[in-house]
Amino acid sequence: MIDMWATLTLSVVLLLIGVYLRDRQMIRWAITIIVIAILVSSNLLTNVEATLDLTALLK
Repeated sequence: MIDMWATLTLSVVLLLIGVYLRDRQMIRWAITIIVIAILVSSNLLTNVEATLDLTALLK
């Protein structure tokens, strides 16, 4: 549970830095990490392969 909150906190910081610097790639990474963290924490993604497939789709 702590890992999820740490991941979400760091992702939001990454998102805010990306917005401040107007770096679209950094914003995409942050949003991808946030979405994956939420899906994993809600048990919608249970294995690594599904996570990798999702990241490939979000690129």
